[in-house]
Amino acid sequence: MAECKGCHAEIEWVTLENGKAHPVNPKRVNVIVGENVEAPEPGKRYGRIIQAWVSHFATCEMADRFRQEKRVP
Repeated sequence: MAECKGCHAEIEWVTLENGKAHPVNPKRVNVIVGENVEAPEPGKRYGRIIQAWVSHFATCEMADRFRQEKRVP
């Protein structure tokens, strides 16, 4: 497993659709997807639950250190 160079937390690398590598936290989280995801009544489902990674940039306290300025052509 890899380690974040900023906060030293364990990370994994995934490849995005555009071919770029992106750091994610190794533990996946449950996410409800669907149209009506408000608090469901007992016994009713308003979407489906999937497991997803959380971008490490969302939780790393040193994330600003790695942000790059957008280049203007």
